[in-house]
Amino acid sequence: MDKETIERSEEAISMAGYAEQVLSNPAHKRAFAHLKKDLELKFMACSATDVESLQEIKRMFSALERLEKAYLKMLEDGKVAKNRLQKFLDRMRKK
Repeated sequence: MDKETIERSEEAISMAGYAEQVLSNPAHKRAFAHLKKDLELKFMACSATDVESLQEIKRMFSALERLEKAYLKMLEDGKVAKNRLQKFLDRMRKK
């Protein structure tokens, strides 16, 4: 494992920590829940013939989902990087 790979792994682990803070933070959880509920209410109140508004609601909901998925991906990437780095360190200690 070269220095650059180690640095990328450390960065992924750091980012996973930040993502975990966001996802476990009650204020952020509440904000995501409020945004989803607001979009659901807008969707329910929207006329079926108002295509522009429906498309905008869909775009906002998709953006919110992508944001959540990005945080979850950071968590997963951090776990993978941590395992990879730990295996490397274990191999180095055995030498």
